[in-house]
Amino acid sequence: MDSTAVNKAIIALIRAAIGAEKPDALPEGVTINDICTLAFKATIIEIVKHGIIVCGLADEKMQAENASRRARLMYSEAKRHICTEKLFESFESAGVDFLPLKGYILKDLYPMPHMRPMKDVDILVSTAQFGEASRILEENGYVRGEVQGHHTEFRHPVGGMVELHNSIAGRSSASKRYFADALQKAHIADGHTHMREMTREDFLIYVVFHMFKHYAMRGAGIRPILDIYLYVKKFGGEFDNDYLSRGLSQLGLKDFTDCVIRLGRVWFDGEAHDELTLRLEKVAFISGAYGTSEAMDAIAKSGESRGDGFASARSLVFPPLAYMKRHYSVLEKAPLLLPACWVARAFRAFFRPDISIEKRIRQNKDISKADAENLIVLKRELNLPDYFEDND
Repeated sequence: MDSTAVNKAIIALIRAAIGAEKPDALPEGVTINDICTLAFKATIIEIVKHGIIVCGLADEKMQAENASRRARLMYSEAKRHICTEKLFESFESAGVDFLPLKGYILKDLYPMPHMRPMKDVDILVSTAQFGEASRILEENGYVRGEVQGHHTEFRHPVGGMVELHNSIAGRSSASKRYFADALQKAHIADGHTHMREMTREDFLIYVVFHMFKHYAMRGAGIRPILDIYLYVKKFGGEFDNDYLSRGLSQLGLKDFTDCVIRLGRVWFDGEAHDELTLRLEKVAFISGAYGTSEAMDAIAKSGESRGDGFASARSLVFPPLAYMKRHYSVLEKAPLLLPACWVARAFRAFFRPDISIEKRIRQNKDISKADAENLIVLKRELNLPDYFEDND
């Protein structure tokens, strides 16, 4: 399977799904099964299937299966929406100021909300009201789960998962300065008393910041670029461009954002590539939704200074603290336990050959030098900061 050809077919089908031109035919050698396999991994399967249907490329069996699946997903989304709205009403009644983030806003930009699947609903509250918000979640049937950095997970049998955040600022000084008062800067949403929403500019800045965190650690694929494209297409005419430019510049992400927006227009508006959009496209095509081990290995390899493979192999055996915190929450409170967690990770890999570190190192040797060099050029040409040691 030529993954580049399949990814380009996926782009063409998404373009058709959002109402743009339809492809005349699939590229030679690319099958519907190839497309669905890759789209599933990139968590864009629903909008791609919609594109397949719109373009008349689905047989009767696929059409019937898709109609049944769409009905189930729409029903599940409706139930989760009802649970989420009930939770929001409880926050309002209790006087808890809260700010919905990311997917809760972005899903409404898609032809149908279920086409932008979410594994969770992200909500920001103040540290002072975090305990009250947690109590309200539990009263609404959500069960407290793991603490991951700045957020705590709560699960509901119908409403899915909520990630309750008390901060969206990263550990970099730039992100701390910019997002420290995100809740206070957000204004009260129309028709509400305590639900807040960001300005158009700040929401875009936050979405780009979130994408970049993934890009810098494990890569970022088609979906976040589509998110940003749809958001800019709908609200770009309302932006205060001077404010937007200042905010992105404070985070060191102005050139990165410009490139992401240009790539979205290449894919979905048919504009011409430039050198940097071609390079960013290559990263997106190996990155799944918010990162893959292949992209992570290329990123590790791009950091080598001696070119002998030592740095990237070391990063696989001894991942940095930021990466390990995503898998071992104890490190949030006790970072000195990092060596013990490395040992635990190696022990787990010993009994799970499918995630063997040795296997990853062997694969890493085969990672194209071109992929690593591509990331180096993007970092230099887009003036990218060093990756943020963050948790979502």
